[in-house]
Amino acid sequence: MISTTTLSLVTGLLALWFWAPSLAETVTLRPGWIITIWLSFLIPHTALAGGLHLWLYRAKGQGTRLKYDQRGQTKDNGSFTFRSQLKDNMFWSLASGISFATLYTSLWFWAAGNGWAARRVSNWSLMWRTCRGFASQPTSADCSSARSTTLPATVLPMQRTPPTTRCRS
Repeated sequence: MISTTTLSLVTGLLALWFWAPSLAETVTLRPGWIITIWLSFLIPHTALAGGLHLWLYRAKGQGTRLKYDQRGQTKDNGSFTFRSQLKDNMFWSLASGISFATLYTSLWFWAAGNGWAARRVSNWSLMWRTCRGFASQPTSADCSSARSTTLPATVLPMQRTPPTTRCRS
């Protein structure tokens, strides 16, 4: 089973892969590439959120067995901007969320196109070092057999001095 977070991440990465402008285009702020970024956020969000709404609320695909609150969506309620929970959710996610995401992404692309921001962000090395650090953590069997094994020489940048032993006594 795939979570909605994973589905959103994969869809966002695919949208960025297919619709991201080249850095040569982003040297100057132009509506063309900014609208492309806006659409790259709008289309997947609308498809995913709209699809989930249709499946969960219109078709009642899961029924109410997994719902935290068994009631349906609120209509004609003054606590929502448009007196409707659905319209309120749509407006604020599209007008506020996607607009700010587009603003920040456009500013980053513009800064990267002008050489003011990192052009290539490589978190793979940080992820690899983190995973390698977790993989090299001692198990209880390691600690029982050898009480004073020293750590390898590689230390993550955030550590100032390497610890002297792997296992605690």
